[in-house]
Amino acid sequence: MPAAPLPPESPKPVLTVNGQPVKVYKTGGFLHYLPVSPGEFNLRLSASLEGRTTDAAHTLYVERPLPSPSTGAFEIVAGSVFPASDQSLAAGDWLEVGLSATPGLKGEFAIEGLRRRLPLAETPGQSGLYRGLYRIRPGDEAQGARIEFKLKRGFWSSLKARAPGRLSAGAAPYVVETATETVVLKTGPGEGYMLFPQKGTRFIVDGAVGQELRAFLSGAESGWLQKNDVRRLEGAAPPQAVPYSVKTAAGPGATTVSIGLSEQVPFAIYPAENGGGLTLQLYYTASHINWIVYDPKDSLVEKITWRQAQTLVTRIDIALNPGQAWWGYGAAYESGQLNIRIRRAPALAGVEPVLKGRSIVLDPGHASGNGAVSPLGYFEKDVNFLIARPLKEMLEKAGARVALTRGATEEVSLTARPDIARTGGGELFVSIHNNALPDGTNPFAEPRGFSVYYYHPHSMALAGAVHKAFQKNIPLPDEGLRYGNLYVARMPEMPAILVECAYMIFPEQEEKLLQADFQKNLAASIYEGIEKFLESERKKQTVLKPEAVP
Repeated sequence: MPAAPLPPESPKPVLTVNGQPVKVYKTGGFLHYLPVSPGEFNLRLSASLEGRTTDAAHTLYVERPLPSPSTGAFEIVAGSVFPASDQSLAAGDWLEVGLSATPGLKGEFAIEGLRRRLPLAETPGQSGLYRGLYRIRPGDEAQGARIEFKLKRGFWSSLKARAPGRLSAGAAPYVVETATETVVLKTGPGEGYMLFPQKGTRFIVDGAVGQELRAFLSGAESGWLQKNDVRRLEGAAPPQAVPYSVKTAAGPGATTVSIGLSEQVPFAIYPAENGGGLTLQLYYTASHINWIVYDPKDSLVEKITWRQAQTLVTRIDIALNPGQAWWGYGAAYESGQLNIRIRRAPALAGVEPVLKGRSIVLDPGHASGNGAVSPLGYFEKDVNFLIARPLKEMLEKAGARVALTRGATEEVSLTARPDIARTGGGELFVSIHNNALPDGTNPFAEPRGFSVYYYHPHSMALAGAVHKAFQKNIPLPDEGLRYGNLYVARMPEMPAILVECAYMIFPEQEEKLLQADFQKNLAASIYEGIEKFLESERKKQTVLKPEAVP
């Protein structure tokens, strides 16, 4: 999409939505927020220009919320009974059940073939909400058991209901294997991200809620997998590995720490709390590390220690030389061992300008999917590219080597973008986006503008430098520096950030984004942040030991 020239001044239209006046911008775009009511809701638009009027109408059907018990009624609220999906639980797990009904009743529930007359009580402070708990006991066995409720008022009047979800208990754990490279292990059903296992990693499953499977990791940890992301291995032995050796090897631009393992198992790797190294946790392991071998040519890794942190969990701590500058890390199974590649920082001391020779990957967000759409129908993917293009030129003029993850019309998947940075030897990764809001959000509830996201701690300084440049140069509300669990920002091999430059859906910001000068201002601000970040890193290198500069 070329930079769109703004239309010349023209007579001002008058627009109303359901009788309320709405501001129309000179591009012709407008934005209005209108609270809707449940059921059938009618939108009426009326636009007038130079004595001519056009009317339009549109009917929305808004879902009604679940009703509360009618005043004085004796009823169970339709759709309120839970669990709503099937559950498979093991000994020690809690089954939570409940429903909404007329307040002030006496209740009980039963699990078919397992337990009768279990207590169901009204929740204090939440009138009409009844809840019950049952802890699965050793020896409990059930397969698709129904969960039934009974509420009583007085001696003769009673209400009955049955939960949509059924209970299975006492089933033997089984083994699954991840089927793709994009599997995520979550902290709970539908909750936050926890691990990112490689394809072919095996887990022990000992529970389920609906389409999510609980993966047992240790006596103290478990995670949740989507059923569609794994395949069940009938009769497979549970994963179990023995870490038996650790060795380091210095290579061009990085040191590799290799852990010998008898089998591929799940692992978690994260920066140490003091920032001076990495911590690795290996699940389903009983460690037998007899050898730790240090490469005499390597000065990055200072010390490696290990311990059996808990049953089935081995912890390996990699302390890095405080006189060394490190840049990022990656971990992957290769040739029967887990290789952790720790990147040294690029040599910045004495380089003028500081961008000279740096390898930077710019990611114009979206393509397979248009992203946000502006009031006039412009696609975010096109605007993102219009910002990336002048930024590329600025960086190259300063001597950097710059790669784009896609061309103006090229389709590149989300998962391919970090791979382009890794395989291309990128040293910095910047994903460029423009924002929108989900349906139902009031766009005027708070100021909306730019924000900058990071995920890994070693990416925060780059994100902070770009954010400061936006504060200085971009005349939009500041939504802050933010941690964000975003796919492209999760790449640990280099400082990686995501920039939300503006909001596509606001007509006044759309108007700015369509101007070439504003696109260049955004690009120049990202450029300034990158430059300031590298200058700061160069200052750090000058106070480190001589061997810190690779």
